[in-house]
Amino acid sequence: MTMIHLSIPKQKQPLWIKAERAAFFEQTQLIEGYDDENCWLLFFFKQTFLTAVKTKKMKRTSYASRVWKEGLVYEHPHPFLTGLIDAEKPLNKINYPQLKKKAARHFTRQEQSRILTLFESFIPKKQLLADIKAIFYTCRREGKMFESYTIVREMERLAPESRFVKEISHDLAFASFSEAYHKREASLYTRDRLYAEDHASVEEKSRHLLNENRKMEHLAHRIGALPPTLSAEEAETFLHIVKDTFDPVDQMYLLEPLISSRPSYDQLTDFLLNLYLEHRCVEPSAGIVQRFDVLPHPDQMAAAAAVLDEIDMRQSLDAVHILLEKILPVLPESTGHLVEKYIEALFSEMEVAELIERIRPLSEKSPSFKKIVRMKEISGDLDHLLELGEGYYHFHQLDQALECFQMEMELQPDRPEPLQWLVRVYQDKQMMEESKAYQKLCVDLQKRN
Repeated sequence: MTMIHLSIPKQKQPLWIKAERAAFFEQTQLIEGYDDENCWLLFFFKQTFLTAVKTKKMKRTSYASRVWKEGLVYEHPHPFLTGLIDAEKPLNKINYPQLKKKAARHFTRQEQSRILTLFESFIPKKQLLADIKAIFYTCRREGKMFESYTIVREMERLAPESRFVKEISHDLAFASFSEAYHKREASLYTRDRLYAEDHASVEEKSRHLLNENRKMEHLAHRIGALPPTLSAEEAETFLHIVKDTFDPVDQMYLLEPLISSRPSYDQLTDFLLNLYLEHRCVEPSAGIVQRFDVLPHPDQMAAAAAVLDEIDMRQSLDAVHILLEKILPVLPESTGHLVEKYIEALFSEMEVAELIERIRPLSEKSPSFKKIVRMKEISGDLDHLLELGEGYYHFHQLDQALECFQMEMELQPDRPEPLQWLVRVYQDKQMMEESKAYQKLCVDLQKRN
């Protein structure tokens, strides 16, 4: 779970917020999270943290609401949630006057105006409009008419119904600028940075975001712009960005939803399968193989076999079965022991008859399969208790083996074999006193005979 440390003025104890989802839209990022009692919204602009607001609901027509509706939304545990924050440092919640000062230090006047519009659901619109007007008048007094008009456009976004906004947007002093935006003149791409970013091509915007070191926004932009199918070169470029930005675990979290929605991304699927196998993720590996009907290549087959050899199969029986279905036909000689290990794991969940039907499609001709078939045949036959116990022992089912050997000892008190087996089983169970007791019984029996 992604936990965010929020520092709040005049509050001694730090507040920990559990991040649930993030949204990227234009230059804005929002994270929604919860403490024990409240919902919080964390505001970022160009990946710079602004402040946090406790909230219950937002105005449906507000810009923040629009971010969730029109933006790219990522649910926990997507790495974009952690990518926006520095886990080593708390985020400092600041009030509205402090926010305005922070925005003035770090952003252009146009960007300051855009930032203020983010808080429409939490600060009265009249106050926001007054503060943006103050920025506008500063620009106008300095004779920066084009910059002034970019701020008029931000006011139009916030309060198009305002009488002041209507009048100033039609001021003849701004007529040429209004016409330029209407015609989408090329000059705007150099004069209005926000406009240029919002209207740039995929590659131009990518370069712009990287130049400003906005890596999370760049990757979100690239993901949102991915075509239905990827060429080998496109896939390689995208994976290079992913590997350069995230550690392997976050790479998994990022690629999982992507390949689920774009099953045609074969190279990404192959890369993710390699990641899963490298990090011993059995169930996700099997999920890829099953969902996308993937036939792992030889290196992946060998890696999957090595993973199955190391893990406790009882924790992932269905996933193990899926992987064995792919591995056994290709590597029958080098992976035969995996069938035996799988049978041992299945004994913890099912009876012999059910186990046989589970194994039959995988390895009907293997010695292990023949052994469990034989065990079913002699199950309940008192004349074959010793053989049945040996079968259980072979598959490391020591408790069932004990039952068979003890019953055989009672039925055949003059035979040393069940005693010898009991000595061995108790040794394997690390019950040395019992093992020594049956060893003495066995010696005494052999002396009498």
